[in-house]
This record gives sequence, structure tokens and C-alpha cells, in this order.
Amino acid sequence: MIRLYPNKKYQFILLVGVTLLLTSCYSNYVHLSYDVEYSHPDPIYQFGDSNKVAFVSTQKAYLRATGISAFPDGGQVKFLYKKTGLYLYEIGRNKLTQLKDLTDSKDIPWYVRNRSELLFIDSLVYYYRKGAILDTKESKEALVIKQKYEKCYSININTKKINSVDTAKFNSLYKEHYKKKRADLSALKKIPLAEFDLIIQDIYPKSDEEYIEETIYLTSDGQTTRRAVIEQIISKLQKKEIKQLLKKMDDHSKTLEEYEKSKYDTYSKETYESIKSLL
Repeated sequence: MIRLYPNKKYQFILLVGVTLLLTSCYSNYVHLSYDVEYSHPDPIYQFGDSNKVAFVSTQKAYLRATGISAFPDGGQVKFLYKKTGLYLYEIGRNKLTQLKDLTDSKDIPWYVRNRSELLFIDSLVYYYRKGAILDTKESKEALVIKQKYEKCYSININTKKINSVDTAKFNSLYKEHYKKKRADLSALKKIPLAEFDLIIQDIYPKSDEEYIEETIYLTSDGQTTRRAVIEQIISKLQKKEIKQLLKKMDDHSKTLEEYEKSKYDTYSKETYESIKSLL
């Protein structure tokens, strides 16, 4: 029998090399996102008032897989930060308030599906976190986990006081007050990302210069990441420095070939205008 690696030293080196290749292949560019859940639960207006909305949002920061780690389907990302919260958004005042941290609700096993509901009556936001077990995973263990995560409570938006609520009472209120109406949360873009706890230097420290370069040349990962850099770093620069950044973007566009120039101008437009608005 032929042994390809008779020397254990070579076997060890090969093992270490393969391990490093598979575990260290991540992008150097952090991706930030905040996602509003539009089902289970739907964002909901305060009953009788379209100026206040209660909703659930999940914030994430991660590095994408690169190289061999990205095959065959993009690979698994490396999470740097993940949080889920129940929020109140006052549209007229453009004010965001976290009512409760729901991060543990994302730890539910994959076979227990989240089936939550929201109600917003007077000063109380009702949150009923239910669960539905996949048919293929019906078991006593699954039932215990489902019951562990099922909770129903109310939160006073003025005092932040939380009280348990009987599910029968919630169901009665839901039947009486729930009205299906898609909440418009487009104005959330006016809320600084720091209020969602997406503070880029805390999550993935780099020099300001690196983040600025990545932003103006679009090498960073995604518009939300670039928005964070603009809000948290570029906004603190002097106007003279901001003008220089805009000039760098203009000059960079002029160096590109026709197709690349068109692509850069299109994808950089929102970033360019956001930086320009700081003047």
C-alpha cells in the first residue's frame, strides 16, 4: 500500500494549511443591515393613529465568505453582531425607541417557526410570540422548546413597564382591534444607524481613512455600510475635506472606461448625494 504522506510532519502542515484556508477566507469589508419584519409579526399602527408604528427589526453585521469558502453557494457568513428588537417609531417626530430586546427569539431552533403577532392599543404594545413546529419534528422535546419561547406581554410606551398578558385576553383584543394595513416605514431612512446600535467602528474597527476610501470608491459592502460611514465618520469632517472627497469621486469617474464609468456613476449616486448634503 502506498502512503502519500509518510512523514507526520507533512501531514500536520497540510492539515493546518487546509484548516486556515477554510476558516480564514472572509472579506475584509463588513456588511451592515437592519431588516424590518413584515410577517410574523407585521408592523402595526397604533389603533386609531397612523403616526405611531410598532415593529420588530433585526440588525446584523457580518463578513462574507470569499475564495474557496464561498463555494458552491456563497458560503456561510461570519457574524460580528446580531440583534433583534421591538421598536416604536413616531413618524411625525422621526423618533425611534427600543421597547424590548428580543434577541433570544432568534435562537429558536429551525424546526420551531416564529409566528408572532403585534397589537398597539392606546399606550400599550402587545407582543405575542407564538411558535409552530414543523410536522417532521413533532416531539416532546420540540413541544417543550415551543412552550419555553411562547410569551405574551404588554409594554407601556410611556413607562416601558412590561406585564404578562393572558393569551385568551390577547386573542380577544386581537379579534376586536386588529386591522390589516401595511405600515409605511420608508421614513426610517432618516433615523441614524447608530440608533439601531449599528456603530461601525465598534463592530469592526478600522481607521477612518480606510472606511472613507472604501466608501467613495465603492469597495465597501453595501449601501447601508456606506451610509454608516457617511453618518458616523464623514459627517465629522470639515467642509473643505468633504469637498475634497467629492472631487476624488469626480476624478475617479473620469479615469474609468465607458462601461465602468457608467456603472460607477450609477452605483455611487446615492453615496455622492449623501456626502454632498453635508455641505
